[in-house]
Amino acid sequence: FGVTITGADKSMEPNADRAEDNFIELVKAHHMGIKTWVSFEPVIAPKAVLKWIEQTYFADKIKIGKLNHRKSDVEWKAFGKDCEALCRRLHLNYYIKGDLRKEMGENNETD
Repeated sequence: FGVTITGADKSMEPNADRAEDNFIELVKAHHMGIKTWVSFEPVIAPKAVLKWIEQTYFADKIKIGKLNHRKSDVEWKAFGKDCEALCRRLHLNYYIKGDLRKEMGENNETD
């Protein structure tokens, strides 16, 4: 069972489900023994995503990708490195999507 969390609030994504509601459903699925994953993509609010990653330590898989097809002032290299350091520190099973990995100066996706 998977959910997508972009880090954006309702004003930025008015038609999207609330991240809090998605998170509650993820927790329920996890407690039922269902394999869970979270896709943090497209990242709209990087600081919020880092906080969400800390809270989803129980998920079986974390996927992280950057915002594409829209101009952004996010420092993707720093964000990607921060995400990777956090995932490693928390011993998470994570996957950094190719576009973000490229921004980090690396060619291979992490699986």
